[in-house]
Amino acid sequence: MIAAQPKVQLFSRRFLRDMAVFPYQSVNGETIVAIADPSDTASIQAARIVMGTAPLIRVASFEDIATALDQRLGEDPSSSVESTGSVASQDDDIDNLRDLASGAPVVRAVNDLSRQRWNFAPATFISSLRAPRW
Repeated sequence: MIAAQPKVQLFSRRFLRDMAVFPYQSVNGETIVAIADPSDTASIQAARIVMGTAPLIRVASFEDIATALDQRLGEDPSSSVESTGSVASQDDDIDNLRDLASGAPVVRAVNDLSRQRWNFAPATFISSLRAPRW
């Protein structure tokens, strides 16, 4: 698989890793997909759509495909262990986004309307309890 021309740039990194698929073109020009689970018709169908032709299917182990993908794509950034500092910064980012959202004009307008509604609600409720005058 490594000596062939890889076609990994046509696919998303996540798809290739999650589905254990390695698309490549042989030295003869044949389009081939190495797949760990040959019964996975969805992956084969997706490869056919993306590559524009029905690829030949070759079965490979999960480890072989992972090794080939690592060599062609590099390390998966989502698989690296996050440090506690980056997790804390993500929490800070979420809090900052909430603060920004609460200051948005639309959010302020909705909050003001809801406050006004609750200020008038008791008076409206009490007035609706009065007996009608006929």
